[in-house]
Amino acid sequence: MALNISNLPADQTILFNLLLEANKSQTLELKKELKLNIQKFNTELEIVQENVSKLGRNYLALERSQRKNNIVLFGLNSSKENLLDHTLNTLNKYLETNITNTDINNIYQIGKSATQPIVIQFVTFLKKQTLFQNKEKLQTLREHGLSITNDLCKEDQDELKVLRKHLKNAKAQNLEANIKGYFLFIAGERYSAEDLKQIEVDAEKNKEENDVFEDEDIEEETEKTDIDSNIAQVHPTASKARKGSTTKKETKTLVERPESKTLRRTKRKRTLVYQYSPTK
Repeated sequence: MALNISNLPADQTILFNLLLEANKSQTLELKKELKLNIQKFNTELEIVQENVSKLGRNYLALERSQRKNNIVLFGLNSSKENLLDHTLNTLNKYLETNITNTDINNIYQIGKSATQPIVIQFVTFLKKQTLFQNKEKLQTLREHGLSITNDLCKEDQDELKVLRKHLKNAKAQNLEANIKGYFLFIAGERYSAEDLKQIEVDAEKNKEENDVFEDEDIEEETEKTDIDSNIAQVHPTASKARKGSTTKKETKTLVERPESKTLRRTKRKRTLVYQYSPTK
């Protein structure tokens, strides 16, 4: 209810107006101060988020550095008592290398069973790389149920999974593609895992849009088919005579369906198509 001040004495009216103006001024000051505080908070939040992101990148770089000289051996059945000797003998036998105890900084199994993966930490990166140089020997290792990989952290494993997925897809499109480090190169263009994830999002979005349009076409076509079919069942001769000229009113008269009408909708399976085009 609005306050009527017309009946107030002159001095009270003046006082009321002064209080009103003071209240408006104070409200404006509070709004201004609140806006400044919000801006300050957003600025500080951006700084915190950037620091957290920076810490995350530093932690990832540190973990990669710690794992740089490591390999993981899969498929070897070995006990902890003779883990080092058995592992080195196996690698030297199938890869025809000359790894000694002095080349190893640390070795341990991940898990408790005898067939759990074995992490081998070499003293130098160069010594580790000698294991991957002979692809024929690596194939021999695989033929005996063994395999070696780089020791990757969870983030790198996820990224590599994305890269390999799109490597396979690109080659299926007859595109020249290969993985180097943490990037996938397709027809000379470089893609990170984040680039490829965005391509997946765009492909899914295009698929959903196409599915909507397809459903609308199918629904419209199904409505016409249902009407023609029902007319033929109720009134075969009328259907033939009136084909192409039946009005909506006549159709409604000829087709009496007490149950609710349901549209038969079919969806064709669509394959996601990833369009590889540089965004840079």
